Amino acid sequence: MKRFINCSDHDFDANLFKTVNNMNEYKTVLKIPAEVLTEAVAIQNSWVVDYNKTLDRKKCTPAEIEKKNLTREKSAHRMTDIFNAYVRYNINLTDELRFVFDIPAPRTGNERIPAPTDKPNLTVDRNAHLEITVTLSAGAAEAKHGKPEGVDAYEIWEQDGLGAIDEKKLKFHGRYTNTAETFRYPFTDIGRTITFVARWLNHRGESGPWSDPVTISIS
Repeated sequence: MKRFINCSDHDFDANLFKTVNNMNEYKTVLKIPAEVLTEAVAIQNSWVVDYNKTLDRKKCTPAEIEKKNLTREKSAHRMTDIFNAYVRYNINLTDELRFVFDIPAPRTGNERIPAPTDKPNLTVDRNAHLEITVTLSAGAAEAKHGKPEGVDAYEIWEQDGLGAIDEKKLKFHGRYTNTAETFRYPFTDIGRTITFVARWLNHRGESGPWSDPVTISIS
């Protein structure tokens, strides 16, 4: 996405500022969760700090440039996920908002992509101390990797403890487009048991069935 990835640092900085501001301004109509806006602002603030240190190349250090580049890469991929999940494929997106966010009009035609019908295959692996990786694939039986046809994103939800999933107790974790995401937890979560479930989404935000639950303890 040229908005965040295939562009200069200057353009990335401007695009990030404009996108975060617009998301905040239109958060009500797009129904963007508060925690998503908080994350987007944190990404922007982190980028600005590292970027500003490298504006004068005669005074910055190689370490500062390297840190800026790492922050840029991480921020670009995460903001692409956020933008796709909560803006580009938002079911409440209007033609006026497409103009505001500079999103091309969808392809014309009578074909409508239905809601996903298959549940994803969900795996949760312990990466390192206080770190886990969640991976989705099209199905265990077919051993397919990536998202199935017609799927643009997915949601991850979590429930504390073991036991059967109760949708009333599920907590929304986030929407993502990359089929593998790494989550880091604070020291205070050591020993916490979490059960994860996930579901595919089409470009309209319509969801498919839940995956089988996967439980893991933070350590």
